[in-house]
Amino acid sequence: MKIGLYGVSRCGKDFLINHVLKTVRELSHLRGSATLQKLAQENYRTDFDTLSDCDKDIIRVALTEEVYKEERKVGNIVVDGHYSFPSESGGYSSVFTQADHLLYDVFIYMNTEPAQIIKNQNQINPSRNVVKYTVSKIAAWQKYEIDDMRELCKALGKELLVINGDFECAVSFFAELIRTPEKYMPRSIASD
Repeated sequence: MKIGLYGVSRCGKDFLINHVLKTVRELSHLRGSATLQKLAQENYRTDFDTLSDCDKDIIRVALTEEVYKEERKVGNIVVDGHYSFPSESGGYSSVFTQADHLLYDVFIYMNTEPAQIIKNQNQINPSRNVVKYTVSKIAAWQKYEIDDMRELCKALGKELLVINGDFECAVSFFAELIRTPEKYMPRSIASD
């Protein structure tokens, strides 16, 4: 099973996955952004952000190939990623691609409290102590992503599962998802 875990920057996706991996052995983690960077360096000898849109798409497809390889080895894989980023014009720029759209069996969105995201940002780089986004801007960003992802998942016949920052509950949820995925798959639920 391929799981896409999404959420805004600094919402704690890696932190959550690291806790999940301690209890769920049948799961592998592929770091989305780090893997894109690695593939860009291997293929173009440059950072992912400097690539043309066409080359970025080629690297994103290469990422999906990595996901399939890892799934064949381990059986279950979670990939952390980004859906969008705020744009200069005030809207949002989606980085979610058609390849992402078709890749995952399960989509999970990590809906961490905006104040916690700001706290996480400041802990990661305490010397800067610069808040890039306000609580209200983070909340609006999250709402946009959840609403947009829900519509995409609906079109695919898949469910968007939204979790909050309760790590104990989230770890238990991941364990149950891996062991009994049919409980969360819309087609299985409908046929039952």
